[in-house]
Amino acid sequence: MQKISRLLAFISAVALAVGVTVAAGTPASAAVGGYQIQNKATGLCLTGTVDTPSAIHPVYEAPCGTKPTQHWANITNMLALVGAGTYSLCLTVGNYGDVYTTGCKAEGDTGWNYTDQGWKYASLRGDYTSLYNTGKGCYVQAISGQSACMPGWTGDSKQFRFMEAPVGSPPPVPNTVRLVDLRPDGRLQNAEGDFSAGKWSSWSDMGAYGVREVTSAATGSVNRIFAITDDGQIYEKDGDYGNGQWSGWFHPATGDLPTSAVAISASSFGNVVHLVAVGANGHLYNSDGDFTAGRWNGWTDHGGNFKRVASASTSTNVNHIFAIDSNNRINELDADYAAGSWGSWSTAGSNAFTAQDIAASASGNIVHLSAIAPDGSWSNTDGDFNRGQWNGWTKMPGSGLKRIASAAANNVNHIFAVDGNNRLQEIDGDYNAGRWSSWNQAATGADSIGVTAAFTR
Repeated sequence: MQKISRLLAFISAVALAVGVTVAAGTPASAAVGGYQIQNKATGLCLTGTVDTPSAIHPVYEAPCGTKPTQHWANITNMLALVGAGTYSLCLTVGNYGDVYTTGCKAEGDTGWNYTDQGWKYASLRGDYTSLYNTGKGCYVQAISGQSACMPGWTGDSKQFRFMEAPVGSPPPVPNTVRLVDLRPDGRLQNAEGDFSAGKWSSWSDMGAYGVREVTSAATGSVNRIFAITDDGQIYEKDGDYGNGQWSGWFHPATGDLPTSAVAISASSFGNVVHLVAVGANGHLYNSDGDFTAGRWNGWTDHGGNFKRVASASTSTNVNHIFAIDSNNRINELDADYAAGSWGSWSTAGSNAFTAQDIAASASGNIVHLSAIAPDGSWSNTDGDFNRGQWNGWTKMPGSGLKRIASAAANNVNHIFAVDGNNRLQEIDGDYNAGRWSSWNQAATGADSIGVTAAFTR
């Protein structure tokens, strides 16, 4: 009885901390507020897992506003997970600096003085602060989509801010696409499409020539563009839309491929870019750039005999890689960065599909895969990785297409394709409304032999 009384008192205190009233004998509502805890370096939020109090689950990072298990309450120097209607799980640090959720401790429990669940922070008003664990004497740090408690408090990866976030009102997602067009003369140009305002900027030359392939990925406010030139070398150019500054073109610190590059794709999770390339030998290579730590990990050879590649990172920190082999079949290889493991090659989609080009984008944990068939027609399939299933290939409107790219935001998938006249076209799939638009010229119209698109924050 005393244990139950303590738990009810704790739940009531948490409810008061987040502005929820708990009546006796009445389950607490799941529509609670609390705070999202956002990392300064990655822009991602600390995310827990709902389970029984005896369970232990690592705390990871995910895009803010995408999960109810990102809502935390501060109560008696602890941080309790209050999303999805739970009030009994707390942010905890293990003996080896691991950060996880497990049952909140109450007076009389072993360790009830919160040696591993006690926290200090300077502000709950949106200012950046460190998260200091009083028992272990360490600070929470964001590391490649995961979290750990480490010595020292300096660095953006150890700075967090508390954002009030009622369930159902996630932070707005920017709705401006950063479009890069590869012109037939081998030069690059870029334009911005503001889908909220329904307007495009004019095209701007990007100071590059001799380009034959291009891809891009966004980390926060920065759009990172990677290009393959005629000599098979890879170059990078970064545009920071937060401060309006662009870098020049440079070689990324990935090291050199053992062969020239013929195809390339980039995706991102937080402040990490996953770059994949196909070499002239047909092998697939990958390298990861951690822009918080300021380093790349070099190229890893995954073998194969491929021609084209696309990739998309989902909200669970899995990079899904799709590659067209020498028989024009689409293959998939998944890199689970949350678990630290790679899968094996398999057929992409629900069944085999032959293609000359592919594009991939993600909405949460759903991948939108688009493919241009050898006859120039276009088909689409969606992979729901929460359910572990694809919905099958659907032939879509469009013919005579050569190249394709895609980018998703606000549950709308924006498709950009090069048609038979080397003109850049766009079609949008609105998964909120369950409908597709018609094909129209992208931006203000452009000649094109390749394209890439990304959304910055």
